Amino acid sequence: MRFDYRAAEDALNKAQPDEAADLFVRLVLAGDLSEDAIERLRNIASTISGAGRRSLDASLKRARQESAATTAREARERRFAERRDPRPQIPLPPPDAEWLPQMRALNDVLGTSRAPEPPMRNVDTFVAELRSKRIPSLHLLTTRGVNSDETK
Repeated sequence: MRFDYRAAEDALNKAQPDEAADLFVRLVLAGDLSEDAIERLRNIASTISGAGRRSLDASLKRARQESAATTAREARERRFAERRDPRPQIPLPPPDAEWLPQMRALNDVLGTSRAPEPPMRNVDTFVAELRSKRIPSLHLLTTRGVNSDETK
């Protein structure tokens, strides 16, 4: 259930001075409020609690960041719990991180493969795959006709 401005204002007006600032933050996070409604509620909370407007803004900003971080963490945990992919999951390192530990982890995974044709790397250390194809009509590729003057 989301609070609208009138419900939030009524709850804030009934609050005790020592709990008005915390209630303001909780109401804004749980409410469906516009920016001007949030500002009016901030002014009411400031009047009731005696806290400054900037400190209320800072508390609200910090609470929003914590809420966003919690939501992101929960979403990440939910995706991890719902994951059905059997392949190993290796976290992405920072761009400036050392690459040898990551390569060691990849080599450990590739080294445990029991496939008839295990994964391999090419000269440039990229994962490579060996493919062979039969191409029909290669008999036309001869040395005859290579130069502009054909010899008979």
